[in-house]
Amino acid sequence: MSDDRKRLVAAVAFFVALCGILYVTGNGAVSLFDPDDAFYAATAREMLVHKSFLTPLLFDQPQFEKPPLYYWFLMAAFEGLGTNAWSARLVNVLFATLAVILTYLFLRRFSNERTARYGGLILATTIWWVGLARVVLTDMMFAVLIMAGLYAAYCWIETREKKWLTMFGLAAALATLTKGPLGLALPAVAVTIHLAIARDGRSIRRFLLGRWWLPYLVIGLPWYIYAYVTNGKLLIGEFFVHDHWDRLVGAEHPSFNHWYFYPVMICLFFIPWTAFLPFLSRPDRGSRPLFRFMVIWFLTIVLSFSIAQSKLATYVSPAYPALAVLVAMGLAQQSIARWRQLAGAGLLIASAAALVAGALIAPEKAGLPKIVSVPIAAGAVFVLAAGVLLIFRRIRDAVIATAASVGVLVILSSIIIFPLLEGGLTQADVPAAAAKCGMQNQSVLCSPIYARGIHFYTDQPIIVVAPRPHPYWSDHPIPIISTDSAITRLLDTTATQFCVLSPRELRRVTKLLPPGSRLDTVERAMDKTILVYRRGAVTASPQP
Repeated sequence: MSDDRKRLVAAVAFFVALCGILYVTGNGAVSLFDPDDAFYAATAREMLVHKSFLTPLLFDQPQFEKPPLYYWFLMAAFEGLGTNAWSARLVNVLFATLAVILTYLFLRRFSNERTARYGGLILATTIWWVGLARVVLTDMMFAVLIMAGLYAAYCWIETREKKWLTMFGLAAALATLTKGPLGLALPAVAVTIHLAIARDGRSIRRFLLGRWWLPYLVIGLPWYIYAYVTNGKLLIGEFFVHDHWDRLVGAEHPSFNHWYFYPVMICLFFIPWTAFLPFLSRPDRGSRPLFRFMVIWFLTIVLSFSIAQSKLATYVSPAYPALAVLVAMGLAQQSIARWRQLAGAGLLIASAAALVAGALIAPEKAGLPKIVSVPIAAGAVFVLAAGVLLIFRRIRDAVIATAASVGVLVILSSIIIFPLLEGGLTQADVPAAAAKCGMQNQSVLCSPIYARGIHFYTDQPIIVVAPRPHPYWSDHPIPIISTDSAITRLLDTTATQFCVLSPRELRRVTKLLPPGSRLDTVERAMDKTILVYRRGAVTASPQP
């Protein structure tokens, strides 16, 4: 084996091991989070139970918030490893790891070994990438498929080998089966803009009329035809109109609908590498096409989603690989201005100070034991060390220390913090609490955010008490009571009722208790309270 091959194998093995540590450690320590983990896991489980391999189901009814590809991977994981949180999260673990390896291999081919290692390391340890790898959401798979398609497109631009256009079409088709037509639109727009800026009209025509259309249509289109034939009205109304058009013209979360939302979110979630943004700079002439491609990639994602009125931090996940590559290219330059190093050092030291402050404040604010400060403080030590190393021009060592800060934070958090979140952020404790009260066969009155998790872990009938008649972006086929009169009617006609409530709904139900009735607290965890309502007994109601 040649030395170059040995370096390649060693680097890939390192990244696989690193991703295993960052993305898998502690994944079994906490159950599925509310509300999205449970939503996707419950859908995949119901598809398995009903053998509905082409139509997503939730609460035993078709739902088309997303196409089926992600559910298929979840179903495969459940079949092979059991229906649990660890197997559900494995899908994103694998895709996150694949992204890191592809980034390393891509940069190794079109840049150099140092840039490739920096790029893989930065992407692997970006806090957003770590977090997204550890939850059950379509956004990781979508981001990786967009990334793979754009890498393939750049390979075609540089080599003109037709196989890369085929790979682009394959990746775009799979992305379209993950979240919809944006799986094609986003990478196609980015590639077209790149070629237009390069004034390469011939390549634009060859790209837009290229052979990638065949694999795209063969793989990406059949499911949509099937869904239209079997559930046409629901597919168009929910998927295309409600989940795409309505999000474009209306804000699901009005407080997020600001032009600065995505810049702020990216700076926040790109940590710890936000401190290295001062290293962004125009490279030498030979690397400028790659640099321009990554800038266009990043801006296409961010600006496209900024136009839409509905904004969520997860939407711009495909931008993070491009930003990681841009920072890696800046760090790998032979000559780096002194002011960039000092600016990065200042940001790292300020970040360490912020982490220390967070370690002191967070436990009390979150109502958690002081021991949760340990992972945060340990991470701060490595971030501070990275800042000091930059002051002394030791860039490589600063990069290693920065990456190590994430590893320390994740490992210690998986041991100390994650188990403490179990009761408050998941519904895995509800079956035991219901059995303790002898109410495992009764309906559950719950707040909107808890409904999906309770459905996944208990399969008990659910009644949602909500501030409005439609508490979910897409309606669920479950009873919703939103008026005081409806709540009072339920309490007046029910002898006992098992409840899982957040503070808002607990205050409301407590206020509407009939005379002589009571709420008995079974357990509390963070903002969640599990209670039993009993009509007719005379006992003071608990204060939420």
